[in-house]
Amino acid sequence: MTLARCPFEDDVLLLADATGPDAMSPTRRIVVEAHLAVCSSCAATEDALDLAASAMRATTVPPLGAADAALARIANDCRAPAFHVRRPAVAAAAVLCVAALAVAALIARRGPPDVTPTAAPRRAASTPEPAVAPSVAMPEGPAPTSFPTSLRDLPAQIDALNVGASADDPALAEAVRHVTSTGAPGSWALAGLLDASDPTRALRAVMVAEKVRSSSLVPPLGALLRDVEDGRDPGAAPRGDARDPAVDIGTTEGAKSQLAASTARALAAIGTPAALAELATALDGPSRRTALDAIATCRTSRALDLLADRIRGGRDGAPGEIVDAAVASWPRESARLLLDLSADRALAPLASSALRAHGAELAPHLIPFAAKGDGLVAAAAVRALGETRQPSALAALRSAAARSGLARPAVAALVAIGTDDAYAAAFDVVADPRTPRDLVQVFDGADDAVGVLAAAIGDARLPRRLAAADALGWTRSPDAVEPLARAARDAALRRAAIDALGRIRGDESAAALAVWARPKTADPALVAALGATGSSVAVPSLRALAREPALAASAARALAGIEDAEAVLALAELLAEPRTARAAAESLASMPAGVVVPALLGRLEDPADAAASARARRALVLVAGADLGRTPDAWHTWWDGRRPRTQERSR
Repeated sequence: MTLARCPFEDDVLLLADATGPDAMSPTRRIVVEAHLAVCSSCAATEDALDLAASAMRATTVPPLGAADAALARIANDCRAPAFHVRRPAVAAAAVLCVAALAVAALIARRGPPDVTPTAAPRRAASTPEPAVAPSVAMPEGPAPTSFPTSLRDLPAQIDALNVGASADDPALAEAVRHVTSTGAPGSWALAGLLDASDPTRALRAVMVAEKVRSSSLVPPLGALLRDVEDGRDPGAAPRGDARDPAVDIGTTEGAKSQLAASTARALAAIGTPAALAELATALDGPSRRTALDAIATCRTSRALDLLADRIRGGRDGAPGEIVDAAVASWPRESARLLLDLSADRALAPLASSALRAHGAELAPHLIPFAAKGDGLVAAAAVRALGETRQPSALAALRSAAARSGLARPAVAALVAIGTDDAYAAAFDVVADPRTPRDLVQVFDGADDAVGVLAAAIGDARLPRRLAAADALGWTRSPDAVEPLARAARDAALRRAAIDALGRIRGDESAAALAVWARPKTADPALVAALGATGSSVAVPSLRALAREPALAASAARALAGIEDAEAVLALAELLAEPRTARAAAESLASMPAGVVVPALLGRLEDPADAAASARARRALVLVAGADLGRTPDAWHTWWDGRRPRTQERSR
């Protein structure tokens, strides 16, 4: 079976010709010389041509005219005057004969050239040996002027490597030594094997490149990564070039993924700005996850700066992934980065999410920042520690809370951590008489703090009991109603307990407050608390309190906080009373029309209670701004026409 002809054979012949280097472009010459370092067939051809040239130079060529003289002697000896010879042709033949004899003699002394390939063929015998094509990116720096013959063994060395070899594999170490010991020619020869059309060989070559870590290999590695992403053969013509069509890599997705991952790791191992730039480009392509993982292995500040610039510049569509990779590799540096991001309003949500997701890794690196005075950085670090939700930050936050400039963010951070110990530490600060009263609002919505605060209700010290009652109200938790109801029995705590119950919406808090809704002892604060519950359970108590001249207006205003038909009808009654008419009218006007009108229309149609029907009509006139009469149909027609607009505004 005949071996297929190498597509570089004509280029090798042209290069060997005396005028070849001048007839060939510099770029093409570089590629051909790099090909000779990895193709055993072409290298053997070049050796044979060099051997013939050497033989020619070693042979003494007869002087001009020697052939004519010899022919003349032959003619005279033969005495054949009719013998005619085409002297130039014969002279040329004589010279060639002499040269051939000289070459034969030299070969006899040295033996025939070894044309046996030194590397195992990468393909079947019917397939041409892969070559370094003009479109392959070559290493940085000037092309070598010559390639050591030892590099002809490099393809065989690469093919013999085990893909899963460990870092200390002897064969891998020997291949690395072979490349590094030959300098630039070794890098150029290795670059010729970074060919995505043969992913198995390319993968082995990348293994060597990762250990060589030569910056000159960045261009070919970057080109290989892009070719794998695009599914193209580096030997094919660039896009838009009609010389050759793009050749599909023809490998499984798993093989492509493995080659891409290895190539990205090799670029990360080199770690130069150019290598990181190649990986940054890959972040915008299908190999994003692979490139990101590789950058994370780089572990240099330069790599972190690259990721930080992408985040700050808004150039990344999924910055959360970038932050995750940064924290995984640079937790200490990422802690400071997140402090900076938290100061940017647009990036603060991203920083907050990262702090919650990676709290365990980041908290130890945030604590030193929180301990540095009471400046902006310390305050940001304290808030960040709260975002981490890490109990390990408690001691640092307690210390920060003792500094006047950090008390508020430190208490908020303790509440954010949300453990019983953290709540207790936060309450200790809040209960201190020297602390601003509004600091208790840090417990707003902290349902889980009810247990700790309820226990503090029984403290022997009155300031702590008062602070506990106040804080329980800010939790807004139904679970706080029962301890507050008990606290209200203590005359010293009753005012604080009633105010706190008013912050908890629902029937339970309304029922607890109704116990104290006695006309003789009730005050405007209790009335307001009843309305703040938003519960219809409070309506009867407010109706009763509205009869008290001192509380009538307060009761009318409190009813506006209860969006219920019963509250609307109660306000309609108060609208008829001179002392409460104005407050009732203002309350009705402030309530949603979708609550007020249906309740009044229902009472307007009640034939059994003419007085209630009249009060409903009076209220409807107030709401509609016009009197449509006693007929319910007219009011229904008006409401049917107005209801869609009302619903649209409510949306």
